[in-house]
Amino acid sequence: MLRYRTGAASTPAAGQAMARYLASETLKPENPERAQYYMGECVPEPASEIDRLGHAVASGTLLHSEALDQLIEQSVRGAEDLAPLQAGLSAQLVDATRRAEAQGRIAGNAEIRRDTSPRLADRLGIRPAAPLHLAEITNLLNGLRADAATIEGKQVQAPMRSVVQVFGLDGERLPTPDEIDHILARRTAAGEAPKGLRGAELSADAVEGARRRFLTAYGMPAKQEPSPEQIDHIKAARTVTGAMTSAGDVLAKLNATKAPIAYVDLVWSADKSVSVAWALAPTEAERAMILTAHRDAVNAAMRYVEERIGFIRRGKAGRAGVEAGAVTWMTFHHYTSRPTAQVDRTDADGTGYTVNHEVPLNDPDPQLHTHVTLLNAVMTDSGRIGSLDLDNLDGLVKEFGGVYQAFAAHINLPIIIAMMDGIC
Repeated sequence: MLRYRTGAASTPAAGQAMARYLASETLKPENPERAQYYMGECVPEPASEIDRLGHAVASGTLLHSEALDQLIEQSVRGAEDLAPLQAGLSAQLVDATRRAEAQGRIAGNAEIRRDTSPRLADRLGIRPAAPLHLAEITNLLNGLRADAATIEGKQVQAPMRSVVQVFGLDGERLPTPDEIDHILARRTAAGEAPKGLRGAELSADAVEGARRRFLTAYGMPAKQEPSPEQIDHIKAARTVTGAMTSAGDVLAKLNATKAPIAYVDLVWSADKSVSVAWALAPTEAERAMILTAHRDAVNAAMRYVEERIGFIRRGKAGRAGVEAGAVTWMTFHHYTSRPTAQVDRTDADGTGYTVNHEVPLNDPDPQLHTHVTLLNAVMTDSGRIGSLDLDNLDGLVKEFGGVYQAFAAHINLPIIIAMMDGIC
């Protein structure tokens, strides 16, 4: 199954909230037995005594001097001159502490596409072979380079104005029948030509886009024109099907602005039978085989996605055609069902954004799923960098999901049949 959502570069706080959600571990360290059972998110043990003490110093549970004393006590046997030994151990302890501090900032379940185009990687400031830090993920989700600089050569669109602003509506009430007639005729509520902030008339494309968003607020399907009966429903403050609607919901859509798209989060979920077979696998090797099969199916499906939407439009509104290019994505593997509650927040500048809060569960169900965050950047062979052609994404979601299921069935079926026979 495939679900998706787009993420807008509306405020830095929104990117940070999404980064924390994607990088958060489903299985927490305080439950090591469940973490071991569900594999992928267990807590790594320090590799050596120096690493263990470095973790303790980094977490503040041990002073550097106390940790150094323990190391010297363990290493002093047979040593005649303690000064060189102390200096060497102190340097090693400092390095171990820095590694532990850096590990706390690394998103352990995050991976960048390994075969990312070198030119695209350079523009985005990413290193495909290196681990991703939370700050880098946040910056990329905000439509920036990993180091928070702007992406060279990429045009940044201004935030889209709301329907209320374009058509001069009163944002605190639903439009009247006369105002609706004017909007459908591509005029303002007062019957005039829509204008921009500087007084110039808006382009036909901008006006039509706002008109489509107006119809969508009342439930009109994309690319369809309302019938006279459906227009009557809208004037009666109903949806185009005649159903009752919430005035608050419609007003929220009419007042909504639209920031530039920074990413598309594609969520690929394995069939429940695959997740159950993975969770009940009798050996770690068999569990790893199923997990690898799921990941391979996701990777294969993403390459198909790249072939279908990895284009930038040339000329105004794509009138000069499209040009294919290279894309990249970040991958976040999760292993259990993650019910979430969406909470509206406001940043320091008053800009609203949504935070996904995970609902804690004592016994989460096994559910293999992978978030693939496709960055809204396409690098062409000619050296141009632009945005993804997302106009047809809605019509391709089911197709993409079917492609993943086909790959997953081809890879997983023999493994699952053999394992389920063994379990039953």
